[in-house]
Parts: sequence; C-alpha cells; structure tokens
Amino acid sequence: TLGDVSLDDMGGLGLISVLPGATLLGAALLVLAFASALWLGRPRRGLLLAIVVLTVVSLHAVPAVLESEPRFATAWQHVGFLDFIDRTGTAVPDLDARWSWPGFFAAAAFVARACGVDDLSGVLRWWPLVVQLLYLAPFALLLKAVRAGWRAKWTAAWLFALCGWVGQDYFSPQALNYLIYLLFVAVLLVWFRWPRPLRGR
Repeated sequence: TLGDVSLDDMGGLGLISVLPGATLLGAALLVLAFASALWLGRPRRGLLLAIVVLTVVSLHAVPAVLESEPRFATAWQHVGFLDFIDRTGTAVPDLDARWSWPGFFAAAAFVARACGVDDLSGVLRWWPLVVQLLYLAPFALLLKAVRAGWRAKWTAAWLFALCGWVGQDYFSPQALNYLIYLLFVAVLLVWFRWPRPLRGR
C-alpha cells in the first residue's frame, strides 16, 4: 500500500522509484482504459471523464498522501506573506517582487480568517489536486470551440491532465491566475466568436 512507501529509498526518478508495483500497474491500466475508451464506436462521456479525473487524482494525490510535509518551499513562503498581511494589514513591495501583486495573498488571508483556519498546511497539501481538477472545467469549455472529432478532444483533455504535472500548481498566484486565464479564453472563444457567414454570401 501507499502507506508502506519509504521516501528515503527514492532515487533519481522521484516518487516513481519507490511506488509499489500495484500502483504502477494501476497507472498502466488507466492508460489502457483510456485507449480502449477511444477505440469504442461512440463517446462514453462518463467513462472518459472518469478516466481524466482519475488521471489527475493519481498524479496529484499520491504526493499529498505520501509526503510528510506539503510541497514546495515557495508555498510555505507564500503562507508567510499571508501571515504578514493578516498581522499588519499591509504589503511590502520593496521586500520581494511577489509583493507587487498582493491581491492573492490578501484574499487568501481574508478567507482563512473568515473560515477560522490557522493551520494552512492542509491547504498547501491539497491545493495542487484541487486546482488541477478546477482547470478541467474551463478546458472542457474551451474544447467546445475546437473543430475536431470527439477522440481528438478527449485526447487533448487527457494530455492536458498529464502535462499539468510540472510543479507550478502549488499554492501561488500563478496557479490561480492560470485558472482565470483558462476561463477567460474559454468564455471568449465559446460565446464571443465571430458568427459564421451564411452560405451563398
């Protein structure tokens, strides 16, 4: 089981070097299930969506479960920014470049205080998984504007889930900004497209 994994034995390949064989077999079965779903004659949306969601969960929940402390070190710095704003009510632009956009930290500090949360380690631990799952909604909306077959669209969604595993989704302004960016582009392309010209004109 995942609880028996020893992170001290981890090699240069990272977590994959210490994961049990059953976990790696499950990942292989997930890939096989997706390929099989694409092979079907018509789209099974529920099955395909479940596979994409499970892909995100398998990539981002495993580190949250296995590692004793949330990643990354920068996320902990951001918690310090939240604490500073919460205690002083001000930002310090001269101290760090990230203080030039304090809106994220101020909003997070406000929400944490409103919810009565003092320990943000749980937020840091599960933030990458939650934000990656949220990315899927605007990306699915964005795919509505793409002229492609259902197999190509679902493959794009699956590759999007796979390629999001780059370590930039930690508790940070850019993680939230990327979500807003995806939503903006999706709304722009779906509801503000130039209307198609009528044939014969």
